[in-house]
Amino acid sequence: MATAYPKSEFIGAELNPHSSCTFPPNVRIIKGDLLQLPFEDGEFDFTRIAGFSCEISDIEWEQGLLEMTRVTKRGGWIEISECDFIPQKNTPNIKLLIDNYLEAIELRGLHPMISSKLEYILYNINQLTEIHSAVKSVLLGPRGGPTGITLFINAGVWFREISSQTLIDHMRISPEKYLELWQIGEEEIEKNDTELKLYRWWAQKKL
Repeated sequence: MATAYPKSEFIGAELNPHSSCTFPPNVRIIKGDLLQLPFEDGEFDFTRIAGFSCEISDIEWEQGLLEMTRVTKRGGWIEISECDFIPQKNTPNIKLLIDNYLEAIELRGLHPMISSKLEYILYNINQLTEIHSAVKSVLLGPRGGPTGITLFINAGVWFREISSQTLIDHMRISPEKYLELWQIGEEEIEKNDTELKLYRWWAQKKL
């Protein structure tokens, strides 16, 4: 988007910004928390988050969406993108990893299948109108086209880096055994139709 709209300014907020990516000159990544965004009221025309379903609790979702609404201009838009894990029939190692991860984060009080609740939360924010949603099933890997390839790369980062220690601890296995499970899982994804559901919600802040 930053490349397509070079005259617009894009600001990303991360708890621990440490990206090695090279961004266009109209992009800034700063330190920030969704639950207390470091921005003024009505600062943005468009505010978007993605991939928070395994990071924050239901109560924090409400607080985070209120913060997104606060920093968005009247007449501006907010958007949320999330994915649900779908039980896999032909990828037993991926299913094993996903089942254990869902167990681990539910023990932390998180709700990974937040898609069933987000629209309800949005409708309870009285500053929002024009609330919409869409869902799309995507195959991981080349069978899913450009989106499937991107999701497959992201899944690799997620399993190898982001969630690896959580799974190693929860499954009580060695790092070597975990890496072996994921490598077999990668092969399963490449050979089978492994599916994710992508959800989008978008709403306008009232004028």
